[in-house]
Amino acid sequence: MNIEIEGEQIEAQIDLGSNGTVCLEKSILDNIKGKKSLNVKTSHGVRGKKYYNNHFELAEIKLGKATLSRPRGNEMNPDFEKDSKINPIEDEIFSPCLARIGWTFFNPLNLYLDCTTSAIGICDSVETLKKNGYLLDCVEMPLISMGNSIGFEAMTNAGPLKCLLDTGSSHNIIHSDEERSIDDAFKNPKNRVSFSFFKIGSYDFGEIRFVRAPLKMRKKIDAIVGMEFIYSKQIFIDFSKRKIYFSVPAEKNELVGPVKCCFAEDSQCSPSG
Repeated sequence: MNIEIEGEQIEAQIDLGSNGTVCLEKSILDNIKGKKSLNVKTSHGVRGKKYYNNHFELAEIKLGKATLSRPRGNEMNPDFEKDSKINPIEDEIFSPCLARIGWTFFNPLNLYLDCTTSAIGICDSVETLKKNGYLLDCVEMPLISMGNSIGFEAMTNAGPLKCLLDTGSSHNIIHSDEERSIDDAFKNPKNRVSFSFFKIGSYDFGEIRFVRAPLKMRKKIDAIVGMEFIYSKQIFIDFSKRKIYFSVPAEKNELVGPVKCCFAEDSQCSPSG
């Protein structure tokens, strides 16, 4: 997605596993004249390490016709960026990330996300989305807080899982208490497990695969649900009502004809590609 800071368009990654409003690489941050330096904050990753980040405040960030005033964010920590790369072969395919938007950016706005069409939107409610042809068939679940993260609960044949929703993760990962590094866990094929069903609310999304690895988060979670699952879904997060909605598979959610995107000033809904 593109965000605008001081008239400049910046390509940013949506990372729903991050609680930072905005995280910028040093070269971009150095060119922003109106920033205000604040303090140094700490953050933690899946490896259990602590990182130090320079904290700042900007005048505003624009996303389409939406404007977020005085957002606070962090400068990217090179050590964190390096440690967050679990699969070096896959990481070589993608361009380096220079800007990242966390879930707190959308907290006052509500987020619609459709990775299959590279579309995002800001909308007041799921009802407004449905009036405009989106999420015609979906399941609803409570949005749960997981420390500084957000997620939902799913049922599997191994029991319930509290899942962290993370668009910054390529893979689905289930927590293991075994003493091994997360890198070693990914290298061993024996750590790839499948569940015969993955039920969110009333809908069973079928078989799902995870990599079993240690998740050394500050707050214990059962699993991370990443792009491996998210990519084929439409998702709407209603922060005001603490609800999350998932579309059912495409064959049961076909739209008739093209869908025209609308904007917040007109219809309280602002999807954009």
